[in-house]
Amino acid sequence: MTESDRTLRDELFALYDAMVETDAAHTQATYAADRGTGTTAEEAAAHRAALDARTALHDRINRIGRTTPPEAADTDSPVPAVGDAGAGVGAAR
Repeated sequence: MTESDRTLRDELFALYDAMVETDAAHTQATYAADRGTGTTAEEAAAHRAALDARTALHDRINRIGRTTPPEAADTDSPVPAVGDAGAGVGAAR
């Protein structure tokens, strides 16, 4: 694995960590918005911000997945490599 591959792998791991946090924030904002009979402007803004952050991270991860050549795969990793057909980020849905 080249240094470039390691850098990409590290970036993806950081993005996944951030995605977990934004998914949690999105979930909390969704629950807050669903409580009671209405949604306050603050709850709506928090929900929108969490959704925007989550979407931006998913887009970034998918862009990386579509542009990473399969030969950059980490063969020592049990996790499917980015760009592997049918596995992980960038897989056909």
